[in-house]
Amino acid sequence: KKDKLSINITRCGKILWSEILRKLTTIFRNKIPMIVIMSWKWGQSAWYNKTIISSETTRNAFYSIFINKNSNIRFATIKEKEIDKFHKWFCGLVDGDGTFYFNKTRDNYWTFYFKIGQSNYNIRLLYFVKKILKYGSININKNNNDAEFRIRDQKTLSEVILPIFDKYPLLTSKQFNYEIFREALLFTINKQYTKEEKENKLQFLKSQVKPLCYESKAIHILDNNNINLQIVNTVISKEWVVGFTEAEGSFYLVKKDKNRICHMFEITQKLDKKVLDAIAIILDMKVIQKKTYNTVLTTNQKSVHKVINYFFKQIKGIKSLEYRIWSRSFNKQYSYNELLQIQEKIRKIRSIRIPFHCISSLLIMFN
Repeated sequence: KKDKLSINITRCGKILWSEILRKLTTIFRNKIPMIVIMSWKWGQSAWYNKTIISSETTRNAFYSIFINKNSNIRFATIKEKEIDKFHKWFCGLVDGDGTFYFNKTRDNYWTFYFKIGQSNYNIRLLYFVKKILKYGSININKNNNDAEFRIRDQKTLSEVILPIFDKYPLLTSKQFNYEIFREALLFTINKQYTKEEKENKLQFLKSQVKPLCYESKAIHILDNNNINLQIVNTVISKEWVVGFTEAEGSFYLVKKDKNRICHMFEITQKLDKKVLDAIAIILDMKVIQKKTYNTVLTTNQKSVHKVINYFFKQIKGIKSLEYRIWSRSFNKQYSYNELLQIQEKIRKIRSIRIPFHCISSLLIMFN
């Protein structure tokens, strides 16, 4: 018999997916539905089958995504390497969409928070993070359809969040923000300092500006003049790449000319070109420098095929649906007109926003 939490988790998945499916069925018609329904069912299977394994492990729903289905590991005895896999993925996600912030309120009180932002369309990713960490809350902005996973409690930040990033430093320049945040938080909770000392220290840290040439110490080994796959793999894990792609990656269909549509994968960043160089080596792609940003991308069929294999059943969020449609249309070798239709449908999928009333009850249920 399922416990209350198990029933709520299942209900959460059903509500979110039923709303997304309703919107998808209004987008896809004629020959396209089979692609979408198959892709949606694959995503639904990943959501339910990999999480609701048995009555005993339902409580561990989100942990189980990172655990072999044949494993007998239970929630209380998760192997360290499986937790490490999540932490690496989590760091990639945070490198893309995470924020470390502290500020002084009008009441002269310093507040700290860590957050991950997503469209509410991808709210399942935030619930995934919340259930694994077992802490935090999820907030919805009904005005712009954005969602946030957030932790503000100082004890939770110091005991749960900091140890993850101390063990696995961020690879982008966001590491600078983390280091300032970390120092400020630890200084604040240290009782040996006076209120005045804390105030002066936090004001000083708050005034620090990230140097233009800053890069995370974790990637210093990646010398641009002597970088290869063997070296890259010692710094960047597959889990990190998947997490970063959840935040920053895009699976596109692009029109090359009036008779040709190509599949393209792209990751764009304003800073951190060295990180993109490393990703390019892993996925056999090219880095292109624009005026205001850098991008790693490919439309090469061999590279696209490598990307498809690399991310197969790896993506945890709703982007897995985009990936599935994109990869299927590549493998099926559809005609120009069919690809043109799929291109438009993928664009519409990205515009899906779940009505606030469909998820407001879930916030009460799980926060």
